Amino acid sequence: LAHALPASDALELTAQGAPVPVFLIGLPRSGVAVLGRLLDRHSETSLLRPNIGKRLRHTLGINVNRALDVGLLDRALRVDRQQLARDCREALAGMEPGKHFAFDHQPMDFLLFELIASALPEAKFLHVSRDPLDTLLSCLAQPNADNGLPVHDPVALADYFAEQSRLLHRWQRQW
Repeated sequence: LAHALPASDALELTAQGAPVPVFLIGLPRSGVAVLGRLLDRHSETSLLRPNIGKRLRHTLGINVNRALDVGLLDRALRVDRQQLARDCREALAGMEPGKHFAFDHQPMDFLLFELIASALPEAKFLHVSRDPLDTLLSCLAQPNADNGLPVHDPVALADYFAEQSRLLHRWQRQW
């Protein structure tokens, strides 16, 4: 995904008055879901349901609860981003009046950053992070979590965390 979706490939923006989509991204166990639940309590925010990752999985005909993996990401490159954007904007336009922000908080959906940013150029992203060692240990303590992480191999998990950090830094510079 890193180079397949250029930033100049902007599509139409969210309708006037519709909530701004905000994506909380980060690794599992970093606080993404906790922050999402807290923000959902604010009177001017709402959760984006279904989230964009589930919308994408549905568009691709994949079980919506399947963890993101290389195969799914490869198929995501071929998704009709305009249709995905229309679906998301339709959901945003149909949200409860008075909501200014719609949050999506699926930790592993950080892998979809460039796809989301190119389909929804008006979207905002908040990277949630926590001390890497605390996050790693928390992931290792949840070995049955279905998030696609190599939770049974501490070295591979640490490598994954380092790679995710490099990817996010590159995106920060690029976007």
